[in-house]
Amino acid sequence: MSGAGRRFAGRTELAALVREVFGGDRRLAHVERLTGGSKKGVYRLSFQDAGPTAMLYAWSGDEDYWDSARVESREPFAHGSGLALFEAAHARLSSVGVRVPDLYFADGARELYPADVAVIEDVRGGTLEARLGGEDPRPLARLAESLRAMAGCRSRELGKVALVESGQGIGRPARPAPVAGRGAAAPAGRGLPGPRLHARHRQAAHRGDARLSPQIAPYRTAPS
Repeated sequence: MSGAGRRFAGRTELAALVREVFGGDRRLAHVERLTGGSKKGVYRLSFQDAGPTAMLYAWSGDEDYWDSARVESREPFAHGSGLALFEAAHARLSSVGVRVPDLYFADGARELYPADVAVIEDVRGGTLEARLGGEDPRPLARLAESLRAMAGCRSRELGKVALVESGQGIGRPARPAPVAGRGAAAPAGRGLPGPRLHARHRQAAHRGDARLSPQIAPYRTAPS
C-alpha cells in the first residue's frame, strides 16, 4: 500500500508479522491506518475471527514526516522517535505502576516487515477530553494516580528515558531553556494547530487543572 510516494502497511505486507505474533489461527481481515501520526505509522489490525483487535506502530522513513527535523541530539526537545525510545519509556512507565497498553511484540531486525515495529494492545473507550466533562470521577482519579507515580520517578539528568538509562542524559540547566520556535520545523503539509485548536486545548486544560489541582501538588525542581 502506498500514498504520495510513501509505502504503508497492508494485509499482504503484514501477513508474516501477524503469524509470528498471533500464530496461524488468527488471520488479518482489515488494516486501518489511523490519522494523526507524523513520526510513526499507527495501524489498527482487525482479524477474521472477530476477536480483539490490536495496534501496530511502525517506524520508518516512509512513516516519518519530520524529515527536516531528524537530527541526532540528546536535547530533550529534539526529534525523538523510534522503537528503542518507545520500549524504554514503556518499560519505565510500567515499572512505576502506570497503566499502559500491553506490549505484545517488538522487532527492530526488520526481517518480518521493512520497518521497526511494535504490536500493542488496542485500548478503546473514548478520549480523556470527553471524560473531563463527565460526572464519573474515576478516570481523573486514575490519571492523578498515574501523574503522582511519574512525578516520583526522578533523575539527576534530563533526557529521554533510553538516553538517560544508557548514560547519555544531560545535566539540569540552571534555568529552563526557552522552547519558542520549536515548531519551526513542522513537517510539510502538517501545519501547527490553529487558534481554534489552541483555544479548545486551553479550555480542556482549565477544566483539568481545576479538578486535578486538589490531588496533585505543583512540580518543584529537586535541589542540585
